[in-house]
Amino acid sequence: MEERYEKRTAFRDHFDLNDDNLYYKRLGELWAEFGNYGKRTTPAGHHFIQEIIEHNFVDWRSWNKKMHPDLVEIIKKEFPQLMCTFKKYAQ
Repeated sequence: MEERYEKRTAFRDHFDLNDDNLYYKRLGELWAEFGNYGKRTTPAGHHFIQEIIEHNFVDWRSWNKKMHPDLVEIIKKEFPQLMCTFKKYAQ
């Protein structure tokens, strides 16, 4: 079984999220606003971003219709590669 770090690296490589400014900084900003009791938080936004940052998987199909519309538009514009369901590296 792959180690946690190896799974995270493979996940980031797969989704082209290796630039820490994009991966940690921008997704962290979105987490603060839409996922972690921010002004526009929803349970779906919380789970969608948390799964990406902490658990190395994406579940767009389950969450996109329940997320704040602004978050949906940001993902479509800035992270279109995350508009899928992908759990290969989930932990």
